[in-house]
Amino acid sequence: MREKGWDIAIAVARSGRPPMPGATVPGVAPAVLPSLRSLWSAVFPASDRSRGYCLMVTAAEQGEGVSQIATGLALAGLAICPDRRIAVVDFNFQRPMVGRLFRLPAVPGVVDVLAGRLPIEEAPIQTQEMAIDVLPAGCVNGSALSPFPRAAAGQLLERLREDYDHILLDAPAVNGDGATAELGCLADGVLLVIKAGVTRREAVMEARWRLDRAGARLVGAVLND
Repeated sequence: MREKGWDIAIAVARSGRPPMPGATVPGVAPAVLPSLRSLWSAVFPASDRSRGYCLMVTAAEQGEGVSQIATGLALAGLAICPDRRIAVVDFNFQRPMVGRLFRLPAVPGVVDVLAGRLPIEEAPIQTQEMAIDVLPAGCVNGSALSPFPRAAAGQLLERLREDYDHILLDAPAVNGDGATAELGCLADGVLLVIKAGVTRREAVMEARWRLDRAGARLVGAVLND
């Protein structure tokens, strides 16, 4: 990928095993934590900011492990910066996974905020780690919002930037959902997950083209084993 102008932030191995009871990171094998901590340091600015930094995590195609990377990054960040407030937000309305990884019940979330049914201050769910808040996808029933409510999403992210130091957005695949590139424009940076030996080069280049055309800022890619 380097000859195409890409920088691979770090290679992250992901175990396919189910999470063990009491595991530090839900849905992510403990063995990958050092890699996730290195990835956190590579993609998040080191300097203090007056407003929260919003990173969208996505992929070219479905099934690349975006939710696991976003979730694992959040908890790795907590280990590095225990004094920072971190939020994980699920914008993948067709295949929501964040709530499941954190073992949360089905509750209203992002889509309900965007539709005006839920005040933003009532949306975050505090996890047992206490320093990480989760905004699940909400009452989506497997459907996407069309057209994408960009103004409402922008207002949501601005409010989150006021309350959190780091915000991770779990987004659907770029090539499969036109709203993902629009959401990427609202984030401060985009991390593209590439599954080793599976993701097609053509799909990755198309995803980059879509993000570039929308004006999203790609900060790196991660090879997910």
